[in-house]
Amino acid sequence: MTRQQALEYIIATHGDDLQEAGVELTDTPENLYFVLYDSMTYESVSDERQQEEADAKVARLIADKTAGS
Repeated sequence: MTRQQALEYIIATHGDDLQEAGVELTDTPENLYFVLYDSMTYESVSDERQQEEADAKVARLIADKTAGS
């Protein structure tokens, strides 16, 4: 899976939850950059493994962003 495909997967799967948490759906250091970076470390494994990593990192990002709410 390419970085763009990973971004599209994250937006399709978690876009609404991310926006509710105040996360812009862009690949910038302030938003989804590190989620994508971490999921890309599994690029040589499989798309499923990348998606699992992205799901876990998105869940952590949402929890962090909404912890103070």
